[in-house]
Amino acid sequence: MGSASPRKLNDRCSASSRANRKMSCFMCCSTVSTTISRIGDFSRSKQLNLQADGGAIVRFRASGMLELAWHLFSWGNKIEIISPVSLRERMATELKVALAQHEGAPRYSLVVPEKSGP
Repeated sequence: MGSASPRKLNDRCSASSRANRKMSCFMCCSTVSTTISRIGDFSRSKQLNLQADGGAIVRFRASGMLELAWHLFSWGNKIEIISPVSLRERMATELKVALAQHEGAPRYSLVVPEKSGP
């Protein structure tokens, strides 16, 4: 088993730190109650800007855009990611992949065994 050169290790570390750096994120939530009850799940550095329609624009700092996209995915149509564009694009990609997986007939069939008598 060969070892990685110091340059390759340094390149990997640099890429990793860039990928995990905290970014300012903005999203629009359709209801303040949804925002307040769930926003604390991923960020302590949040700022809420309440909107006239009952929603809120939320600003927070976060890293791990893929994990954040997965978390926000569970909010369904209650949120819209405003920025960063990379998070918005990541969410769109994850939604397309999930949709493609569930369109059409299932790949596998399920045969449920009959329950035998007592």
